[in-house]
Amino acid sequence: RTVCSKVARGEALAEVAAEGMPGAVQQLSPSDTSKWCASLALCGVRGPVLRDLQDQIVRQHIDGLTFDRMLKSNTLQDLGVDELNARLALAIRRSWTTDFA
Repeated sequence: RTVCSKVARGEALAEVAAEGMPGAVQQLSPSDTSKWCASLALCGVRGPVLRDLQDQIVRQHIDGLTFDRMLKSNTLQDLGVDELNARLALAIRRSWTTDFA
């Protein structure tokens, strides 16, 4: 089991926060949500899967609240990201919950 680094997630969140973004899920823009995903590389979400996930979040205007709902309802795979499987979706949900629960 891969454990995501809190330091890496903290760095990604600090980058978002440095741009003046409040920490609440409800206020994460699609761009902020996409930037948060950069912290997922240590969870096994990397390369083309990570880039495609970030791209789809921005293209489909998935803000933090919508992303949160998708994770809770197990519909993240509906974004149409190739190779985003149930195992990776679970890793993303765990990381999100750690950061925003």
